[in-house]
Amino acid sequence: MIEGRSDAAMTAARRIVAQVPTDQLATFPFLEDFLVTPYYTEARFGRWDAILGEAQPPTGQRFTTAIWHYARALAYTHQGKRAEADIEATAFLARANDATLRSLGYDTSGGNAGQRLDVAKHHLAGEMASARGDHEAAVVEFEQAVAIQDAMPYSEPPPFYFPVRQALGAELLASGRAGDAEVVYMEDLRRYPKNGWSLYGLSKSLAAQGKSAQARGVSQGFQNAWARADVKLQASAF
Repeated sequence: MIEGRSDAAMTAARRIVAQVPTDQLATFPFLEDFLVTPYYTEARFGRWDAILGEAQPPTGQRFTTAIWHYARALAYTHQGKRAEADIEATAFLARANDATLRSLGYDTSGGNAGQRLDVAKHHLAGEMASARGDHEAAVVEFEQAVAIQDAMPYSEPPPFYFPVRQALGAELLASGRAGDAEVVYMEDLRRYPKNGWSLYGLSKSLAAQGKSAQARGVSQGFQNAWARADVKLQASAF
């Protein structure tokens, strides 16, 4: 995903799901962390129609169902269908605030379900605020998501599917705050070196500030990082 290879990422996501022994979910609930990989991958690459085509998970898969609603709310938000997005967001929040679900531990991959759901909650709120044109509120929500994400235990792969700084930087840049966006992208690249999404955003933020030479250098870094990508970016987050 970090290289922009959407088809390879989706193939890997489907393979991961195929390996999950769903008959053992009651005993090992952390396995649901892997079942949501296709939703995460589709969301990261802006495959909104594909998300809406995903079947609803079985009733017993509570975390998977929560993330399914989160992804659907994102999809409707980016399709401009506010009423449908509100319905899915409400369904997601009902599950995200469930104390028994939130307390589920993910010892093998760090943190708990509550932390993952809180990152998703603020990310979704930020995307919905941005779609309404409330960019100040969007920045606040993204910043809260980033703070929660930074506090989560380290694991490989990371507990949440993408660094929310990519969305925060895109929102700041779109709001004319190129200097603030530069700082955000630099911090993301410190944590995720050669992250093509943030290299793209950083090059745009530098160019917007008139830092042409630096922007050209970073743009070359982005081209190198994106050499095998099958998607084109117009921002550091779809």
